[in-house]
Amino acid sequence: MNKSDVKKIINEEIQNAINEDDFEMSGHGLFPDGDRTERYLFTVENNREGLDRIRRAKDALSTIFKFQLRGRHHDRKEILGDKWKPFSQNDVQLKDAEYIAVYVDPK
Repeated sequence: MNKSDVKKIINEEIQNAINEDDFEMSGHGLFPDGDRTERYLFTVENNREGLDRIRRAKDALSTIFKFQLRGRHHDRKEILGDKWKPFSQNDVQLKDAEYIAVYVDPK
């Protein structure tokens, strides 16, 4: 079994556990083969609807996955100020984020 087969199996299991609409906002699909890591689940806007999607995902998947939320902003340099460093991820705090990217790790 190769890496893409494993991704497909995980994809099917997660879609069975969570409403497929929860993954529509990312535009990248679930576990894409592109520039995203296989730990990436989806991205939502940092608003009430987005936080509700994250809560539903956690409710359905928390027994098998640990969740990591990463704050995203279109101008991280402005938000981080002196803490900004070139060539690093520069995640922003969730309270300042425009979007939240959700990553999972198996427990």
